[in-house]
Amino acid sequence: LLKSDSPDPVVAGALLTYTLTVSSKGPDNAVNASLSDPLPVGTTFQSLTPAPGWTCGTPAVGATGTVTCTNPSMAPGSDVFTLVVTVDAGLADGTVLSNTATVTSDTPDPDTGDNEATEPTTVQAAPPPPPGSPAIRTEGSRAGDAGCHRSRSRSTPDPERLTDSVPQ
Repeated sequence: LLKSDSPDPVVAGALLTYTLTVSSKGPDNAVNASLSDPLPVGTTFQSLTPAPGWTCGTPAVGATGTVTCTNPSMAPGSDVFTLVVTVDAGLADGTVLSNTATVTSDTPDPDTGDNEATEPTTVQAAPPPPPGSPAIRTEGSRAGDAGCHRSRSRSTPDPERLTDSVPQ
């Protein structure tokens, strides 16, 4: 099992892609091959592109959990998976995410030392908004605040109206 990540370092709140390569050296097919990849703490599931011939179960988009994939008879060679997660926006600068995946098979494996792979990824804090960026405020902001406010009017056919107040 080989595992890589991109980008590294990753910005908090951004997408992080793991590429997993499962290999079988043969000469026989790997019977009941299984891949397990618990998502690292501080990430949530976004998507998975499995290798052909594999059946996978994943967490819901935006959830934590474990990706599991199985193949009843993996032929000798390599299969590639692409796993995308969202990194928590609140993670501190310098946090290291650690993602470990494992593979197993019912077929005897003379070299079990390559059945697990761990990939560390360093998190960078999200950059602050540029100076002078407008602040977005929600309904209930103080009077005179710049931002978007929702107002209701009974005198128009469309009761919902969006007003964007810009200070002078």
